[in-house]
Amino acid sequence: MQTNGKSAWENIKSLFQSPNGGIKEMADWIPYIDLTAEGYLVMRDRRYQNMVQIESHDLNTLTESDKNRLIEEFSRFLTSTNFPQKYLSIRSNVDTSDQRNYWAKMYRNAKNDLQKKRILHTIEQLKFVEENATNQEYYLLFSATTIQELQRAENEIYIFGGQALGAKPVPVEKKLKILDRLMNMSSYADGEE
Repeated sequence: MQTNGKSAWENIKSLFQSPNGGIKEMADWIPYIDLTAEGYLVMRDRRYQNMVQIESHDLNTLTESDKNRLIEEFSRFLTSTNFPQKYLSIRSNVDTSDQRNYWAKMYRNAKNDLQKKRILHTIEQLKFVEENATNQEYYLLFSATTIQELQRAENEIYIFGGQALGAKPVPVEKKLKILDRLMNMSSYADGEE
């Protein structure tokens, strides 16, 4: 099969060649090159990208009017915004470290053995959940050519997205974990983090 006058093998081979004729290095495949002080991602093409976490809705459990309202809000969001966007769905392990730290503090302050026994049981339950449960999380990635345009796009997400998106900012540490996961997909084959 030929496309653009090249065989399929030549097209595949050209994907791995750098502009100077050598083989591309791993860094050539990564679309991100920096992180700004505000936590925005700088892409290889000098565009800026950011992400917000969005809610999921089980439309089967909603009333007909609630379902229609959410669909209308999402439709209004899509027609009211004019910036590149991607939707990302990630299954990740549940993180109970904050809860376990809280209960560890409670254990240190426990007054009697019964309290300590109950607290240890709670900590064991949290460990079990962390080892065996996963969360499905959803993100909206959006990009712009300037930081001001990116901030305007983020404001539009919060204004026009409403309850349909339920957008929340993503802390920088979590962005870095998500990027690490996206750039190392084979490391997370079983949904592990």
